[in-house]
Parts: sequence; structure tokens; C-alpha cells
Amino acid sequence: MLLGHLKEIWRYPVKSMGGERIDAAFLTPLGIPGDRCWAVVDMEKREIRNAKKWPALLQYRAWHLSGAVPSADCYDADVPDVVIETPRGERLSARDPDTGIRLGEALGKALRLAPRAHPSNRDHYRLASVSTPEEFSEAMALQAGEAIPDFSEAPPDLLALLKEYATPPGTYFDAFPLHLLTTDSLAYLEDRTDADAVVQRFRPNLLIEATGTAALTENGWVGARLRIGEAVLRVDSRTVRCGMPVRAQPWCGVAERKGLMRSLVEHCERRLGVNVVVERAGSIAVGSPLTLLKPE
Repeated sequence: MLLGHLKEIWRYPVKSMGGERIDAAFLTPLGIPGDRCWAVVDMEKREIRNAKKWPALLQYRAWHLSGAVPSADCYDADVPDVVIETPRGERLSARDPDTGIRLGEALGKALRLAPRAHPSNRDHYRLASVSTPEEFSEAMALQAGEAIPDFSEAPPDLLALLKEYATPPGTYFDAFPLHLLTTDSLAYLEDRTDADAVVQRFRPNLLIEATGTAALTENGWVGARLRIGEAVLRVDSRTVRCGMPVRAQPWCGVAERKGLMRSLVEHCERRLGVNVVVERAGSIAVGSPLTLLKPE
């Protein structure tokens, strides 16, 4: 059964910075090679940081050097260098030690840029401390009177892991290797908010031009197995949105829209898009059909 076609592929070489749109990729269990292979580390707390706590990271953009072919499971010294563009248009090297200093001066933080560490280096990924209720509320942009979001759709072993680590060891993803979103869901949200529901706000890896109308189409795919190009995916759960979509992203012209979160809460149960795992590796390209596989 045809569900739609792959409209856009995105990867984000540095966690929480703007990314790059590409035409093709080889999906693996670690997602798109070169995606989130660098991160910013808080030198004071010795903890991986993201734009939930440091929103200014969204003002930067990163991309791989021309001709670079990152591997899916590279770590430490084998992680390729990437270009980071500042809000002023300066272009810096992630591997240059001075880049961390310059970013730290701009953000008012002591930080360093770190390539993805091997999964055996657990301390690199470990949380320095548990977020306070106030920090959690700010990161999630909780609305007045809103209950704490329900994360129970995610696997219990993953939730337990994320109580100890900032990201699953060996990765810089928040939780899952791929995030999928449909044009239907963007249109659905656009119809119900005065904010621009553009793709860059929600940072998916895969944007699907779905065959339906304005609705939260991909919610109906949870638990399903999908074929896209040569790859087979399993849709694990709906994506609970934090406060990042309301933030400004100057690199792509996205302005701050605080009212967007209220619309997400009221019309989408704070969920937009789905979390995806790769069951079978394979090549994908813009235009690849997305089909529903029959249960095995």
C-alpha cells in the first residue's frame, strides 16, 4: 500500500544546530550517516548540551565538507570534520580547538565541541545531574495548567537509559535514530495556529509527501513496518515535542513563535511526527515511495 513519497532528507551534523538537506542517504540502525556526529559539551557540568537548555545553539548551522562520506559507526578521531556557520556568517571547523572557544565566548559558556564517542565510553554520555522541575518545565515550554507530558509510548528500557544518560551511549540522538514527519501534519498544524509550521522548526530526518489530506497521518503508522527505497523501517511511537520548535532559527529565517506550543498542546497532544527505527539498512533518495508492509 502506497503511503506517500520521500520529499526531503535532512541531517544535522552538530546536535541542536541547523542542518543540511541532502538528496540521498544509506539508512542504517544508527540512522543517516553523518547525522548528529558532533555535540557541544558543557565544560563546567561535563555534560552534553542541546537547545532545550541552550537555545542559542539553534542560531548556528552545520554541514559536512564537500565530498565527505561519513560512515555510520565512526567515533572519536574517525568522525569527519564539519563546517559550522555562525549567525554572523563566519565559517568555522568543528575540529579546530579555537572553535569551541569562540562559540563559548558568543554563548557566555565554557564549552567544547566533541565528536561522537565510542559507546563503551559511558562517562562521556552520563548526565551530571537530574533536571529540576523548573529546568524541565522551561525545556519543555510547559503551558499554564499543563500536565507533565506522557512519555510512556517509548520503550521502558530506553526511558530507563535516559534517566542516566543525556543520549543513548554511542549516539547523539535524543532517543531515536530517525524522526519522520509528513506534509499532512504540517498542514494540519498550519491550519490551527497563527505560527508558521515549517519543516525546519521540527527538525525531521525524513519529510514525507503523504497521499492524504491535512491530518496527523503518521500517527496511524505507529507499530507498522514501512518500506522506503531499499530500507525497512518500524514506527515506534509518536514524538513528544519539547520547547525547541518555538525558538528562533535565523539560519533558515524561522522566527520565535511562543504561541505555537499552545497549538501543539491543544491540537496535537504535544505530539507531532513519529520516532522510527531502521530494521533493514538500505539506500533511500528523494522521491522514493513509502509503502506499508504487511505484518509478518
